Amino acid sequence: MILENPFNLMEFPLSLNLSILLQNIGDQK
Repeated sequence: MILENPFNLMEFPLSLNLSILLQNIGDQK
């Protein structure tokens, strides 16, 4: 992990949350 760039720390959880959201939307249908 590159601690010098805080945005790198935020990009991973954001993409992870997006994939979880997409799974939840798919499960609701």
